[in-house]
Amino acid sequence: MNAFNIPPGSVSVTAGGTRLVEGQDYSVDYNLGRVSILNDGILNSGVPIKVDFENNALFNFQTKTFMGINAEYRFNENFNLGATLVNLNERPLTQKVNIGDEPISNTIIGMNGSYSQESQFLTRMVDAIPFIDTKEPSNFLISGEVARIIPGTPRGIEINGEQTTFLDDFESSQTTIDIRNPNAWRLASTPSGQLNLFPEASENSLAYGFNRARLAWYSIDPLFHNDEARTPDNIRNNKELQSTNNVREILVNEVFPNLELDPSQPRNVATLDLSFFPKERGPYNYDVQPTAFSAGISSDGELNDPASRWGGIMRDITVTNFEEQNIEFIQFWVLNPFVGVDDVPEGGDLYFNLGSISEDILKDGVQAIENSIPLDGDLSKLDSTNWGYATNVRPPVVAFDADPAARDLQDVGYDLLSDQQERTWSNDSAYPNYIQRIIDNLGAGSVAETQA
Repeated sequence: MNAFNIPPGSVSVTAGGTRLVEGQDYSVDYNLGRVSILNDGILNSGVPIKVDFENNALFNFQTKTFMGINAEYRFNENFNLGATLVNLNERPLTQKVNIGDEPISNTIIGMNGSYSQESQFLTRMVDAIPFIDTKEPSNFLISGEVARIIPGTPRGIEINGEQTTFLDDFESSQTTIDIRNPNAWRLASTPSGQLNLFPEASENSLAYGFNRARLAWYSIDPLFHNDEARTPDNIRNNKELQSTNNVREILVNEVFPNLELDPSQPRNVATLDLSFFPKERGPYNYDVQPTAFSAGISSDGELNDPASRWGGIMRDITVTNFEEQNIEFIQFWVLNPFVGVDDVPEGGDLYFNLGSISEDILKDGVQAIENSIPLDGDLSKLDSTNWGYATNVRPPVVAFDADPAARDLQDVGYDLLSDQQERTWSNDSAYPNYIQRIIDNLGAGSVAETQA
């Protein structure tokens, strides 16, 4: 948990939103700040595990002095008078005190007194009340207290006799969610709710993926950027280096020229690289002839009207309430990959969709679990959809079978079909198998058929 001396009982662990039981599902080493999952079923299920805890990392010991004196003087048996003086002084840990954490040196002074006296007059007044006859003497008592607090500050934080506090240096005023890791991203489903841009999103057939083009996302390992000539000045002035913006290393001082780096910090910026090919067919795109949703493909296998095509990726973000977490904007820096290129293609549009997004990449309403494919080849144990096969039972473990042959059999993608099965699959009367549709519309022996 990257923390030590966690307060006992303050750790809460959830798996997929379900709260786990300490001692049964997990154990906690509060001194070392370490959580151990005891229930192997939770680990094997692949559900996200979230740990919440209190952190005492900022806890410090502060010296406090509390002193006081109380004096009372008895003038006689009827009259007492007293005085109290109390002081609470906190010693500051440092002279730099943040607002809200100022130490105090407060003093309270007070006085108290009491006077009592037997009163025969009160006794006679009570006796004057009908049906009452008093035999005990009456007493008259008056007492009172008064106090005043004198606020102050210890001398350790005073400058020229005045208290000083410091504004926060804003080091933690902005927290970020880094979304550059390519391994966290997955192939996106067709965006819904935007039928003017993605008219196929309303379809429950193969047309759902007709406009998907090829999109690759990755990060280039710094190992391939070991070039001493790639300094910020050389990059700005060297056209040859600028023309390789799509593959070159990005230095921190190129993006943040005024940022001072200490020797322990890396000099390069990790980037999320996207390569989009609007003329190439994307995954699970079985578009052939023009439809109401797509422009079809050409005889050479390229997508017609590439401006109408799209490619997308999606990922989960653990923060679910952006307003509560005060998340206000997406911050990104885009590098033009066409610097130094004479024939620059026309650019496209970049969309960010935030919210609850469907994970049904193949719109069939069922889960795609590759390791559910039986190793005995009995496909009758699987259901079928327009896209391919679907699982009947969710396996307890999200991993390929231990059999060495399982990798080739089960690592087949979301439709649970091998490459050969995809070419001949037909489970929708509106869409016969993909190869046959190419032959019927573009001719046998076409480039589109050989590349399919």
